[in-house]
Amino acid sequence: KIIKGKKALITWNSNADSCIVVSGSGFNTKGFANGEAEIQPEESTTYEIECTKGSTKMKKSVIIKVSTINIKES
Repeated sequence: KIIKGKKALITWNSNADSCIVVSGSGFNTKGFANGEAEIQPEESTTYEIECTKGSTKMKKSVIIKVSTINIKES
């Protein structure tokens, strides 16, 4: 969970040949099987990557929840 306007770090590690983003915007795996990317979603978002090794594919996802802070003036 992050505060709106803040950044989060997504990391992925696999023994795959390559990985791609299939859901969520704001980052790109560039095909790498391992890596990290800084994201700054405006709303709660599900990020999903699909990794391929030979003919085998596997998907994994993470939900980044975004909350807002309401500041009341007195």
